[in-house]
Amino acid sequence: MNELLISNDKTDLNVIDEDYYLYQFTNDELIDILIKSEEWSSTDYVLAQQILAKRGVSINQADLEKLKTKHIDELQRPEQPQTALIIIGYILAFLGGFAGIFIGWYLKSSKKTMPDGEQFYSFTNKDRKHGQTMFVIGCICFVLTILTRIFIAAIR
Repeated sequence: MNELLISNDKTDLNVIDEDYYLYQFTNDELIDILIKSEEWSSTDYVLAQQILAKRGVSINQADLEKLKTKHIDELQRPEQPQTALIIIGYILAFLGGFAGIFIGWYLKSSKKTMPDGEQFYSFTNKDRKHGQTMFVIGCICFVLTILTRIFIAAIR
């Protein structure tokens, strides 16, 4: 979290009403804000710290950093295998459908962006290879479907 934003927000927090939504959060939810600070504003981050302090909950910075590291590690993990999506994508690709091409493209190129801006592929290498294959099959079948329709229309 940007230290300048945090220092500015410390002075502004005095004007926040007690009915602000964070006051309704549980301690675990407030700690989650501290762990996933990239998902929250600096005001919410600082206010979560202050609310926890008022409630007598002390946060060990070393433990907080470990939890943040664990959160980043979880974000970097690829999605679970996409077996159903792969099967549907292959079927649609072989039928010459544009949806099969789109599913293949999605599987092969989808990325996650980490809080620091670094990007990782969303799916496993195996799923991405299926996506590439599906994309190529879908493109070939789509072109063949179009050419077949043109040929049939020319014959009639």
